[in-house]
Amino acid sequence: PITKMSPLLRLVAVLASVCVALGATWTASDIKVTTLCGVSAVSPSEVFGAMADNALGPGLMHSTDSLKTSQYIGPAGSMNMDVAFTSNGKTGAMATVSGILLTQDAKNFVKVSTLRGVSQNVEAYGSSFLGATGAFMETTTKKQVNGIAVSSDSGANWNVFDIGLNSTDYAARYGAFPAEKTWYVSSGSWPYDGAKVEEGVHKLSARVHLKAQGAEIKAHKVGSVTGYPGAISKTTDGGATWTKVFDTESNGYFNQIHCYDTETCVAVAENEEGAFAVSTSNGGATWKNVLTAPAGASLMGARMLSTTEAWVSGGGQDGRSLNGYYYHTTDGGNTWELLKLANAYSMDLSFNGGVGYSAALNNAYSTIAIYN
Repeated sequence: PITKMSPLLRLVAVLASVCVALGATWTASDIKVTTLCGVSAVSPSEVFGAMADNALGPGLMHSTDSLKTSQYIGPAGSMNMDVAFTSNGKTGAMATVSGILLTQDAKNFVKVSTLRGVSQNVEAYGSSFLGATGAFMETTTKKQVNGIAVSSDSGANWNVFDIGLNSTDYAARYGAFPAEKTWYVSSGSWPYDGAKVEEGVHKLSARVHLKAQGAEIKAHKVGSVTGYPGAISKTTDGGATWTKVFDTESNGYFNQIHCYDTETCVAVAENEEGAFAVSTSNGGATWKNVLTAPAGASLMGARMLSTTEAWVSGGGQDGRSLNGYYYHTTDGGNTWELLKLANAYSMDLSFNGGVGYSAALNNAYSTIAIYN
């Protein structure tokens, strides 16, 4: 049977959809700290941001009221890069340039003593799984990996897995963990002079460099390029074996990758010319370029909300203005809507219940932006 909607209900439905469309936008919060690179939304109104501040110290920014107010949690960590919480909203891990920190109450953090390493990405899956991506060494066995460190028991025990690619060209950068044993890792690198090491500087990408004084956003110099290797690797047996399912052929290093399920993923990459996004709907068997950003733009964040809806984010220079770029698709990447936010170069995305959060920065400070 076909149920007809009354004229009044039809009008209400139309007005509601119009209000949602008109009201949904990205807005920066009042948070202003030295660096804030990763966010984790545990509910539509509650979010954590991994940060460091010259006045407050390192730790987290925390809001329970959709960023109307926020509180500092710390000190914890050092140069904090990312944070992720399991479904209980209390158990979480923070990725730093000096290892992984663990919390069971979203307040107190302890360093995972069995691991050493550098990571700028951590993800949570379900009620007890945590996975960080980067370079790690087990302190007991001295095993070193270019890959991931994972825990399936809320951080009580950790295992490390190497993706099987050389770390010079294919440094493990971001991970996606859509199922218990099916994981993806994006990797890559960009031209650099190994003899020129900048102390106290962490390079999130070729464009964004972090140091104690804050973030510095650089432009590529076309003509000095020697290659931008990038790849996506996949395991279906919990890290025992890995397959390289995509290679950019030195045309771009990868930033974030995210998967809605084991088959459907989106990843963002960039090179000296700009940035692009690729997606798969068959578990990595084939990939297609679904978005090319303007020349000189960066894409850092990626989040899938369904098999057809996704966000990718980054930023770029529009004249004298530094803008955050937030691309949204609801048809699997066939079309994209671009939303811009001034002084909010997006580094990371997290969504919960249709509300989005972005770690955003500019040359003066870092903040969290909200989409609702």
